[in-house]
Amino acid sequence: MKVLPFKIPKTERTSLVVQEDDQPFFFDTFHSHPELQITLITESSGTLIVGDSVTSFRKNDIFILGKNLPHVLKNDMDHKKGNNAQSVSLFVEEDLLLNVVNSFPELRMMDEFIHRTRFGLKVRDDEEGNVRKKILAFRKRKSDENIFYFFHLMYTLSQWSDTEVLSGTLLNNRPGEEDGRRLAKILDFTLKRFQHVISLDEVSEVANLSKTAFCRYFKQRTRKTYVDFLTEVRISKACELLLHSGLGINEIAMESGYKNLSNFNRKFKLIKKMTPAQYRKLMKNAAFKIE
Repeated sequence: MKVLPFKIPKTERTSLVVQEDDQPFFFDTFHSHPELQITLITESSGTLIVGDSVTSFRKNDIFILGKNLPHVLKNDMDHKKGNNAQSVSLFVEEDLLLNVVNSFPELRMMDEFIHRTRFGLKVRDDEEGNVRKKILAFRKRKSDENIFYFFHLMYTLSQWSDTEVLSGTLLNNRPGEEDGRRLAKILDFTLKRFQHVISLDEVSEVANLSKTAFCRYFKQRTRKTYVDFLTEVRISKACELLLHSGLGINEIAMESGYKNLSNFNRKFKLIKKMTPAQYRKLMKNAAFKIE
């Protein structure tokens, strides 16, 4: 199991790192780094855990993750088909970015946006692919040209009207080495076992803590209970299946870890404010309009 914190490799002559991933799986350990990260998913789908929240990701999604925000991308359905996980990511140290922004009055409108990225943001309403095209263009330019275009991209994003905040709270403390191992084990265990019944005794043993100590530890690190976190993982999986499979609601409940349909419907409505059937209809209609 790899350990937090993570260091983005770069040379002394490089402030902006452009990284293309094309591999069987994304880096699958819960990690953080001092760089602000902008990632475009070009191929793959799965679960994104960012800060204290759980959401799904798929092709063409764009995420902006701020300084020291713990996160991990866990692949799933694509790999049953044998497809690689592909993305384009931009990394720049947030402190360096803020120094530049605050040195020029014309750029200071970006300051608030940069601080918002520490909660994690998802770019929405990019049907025309304007932001995607800007990110993809970084692969072809020289590094000394890219830094100028990066500020143009940041200006575009700071003015973007539809971004979704991903994490409900700001996790101020960077996980240390021991914390990194423990959190990684808990998350890895949860994502592998969420379809089954998971007791607090079982996950506490994985964390090598007593049940009382585990509950306190998890709440301090994520600002939520483990049961709430597990529910978010399961509902995120259900949303993915509702959108990308032809399974019935009862089958989706089972695949998401719920043996009782009424309990599944109740938990889904609590988080999404609508029933699974309403969610599927709404999202399918939205996808049809975009096409």
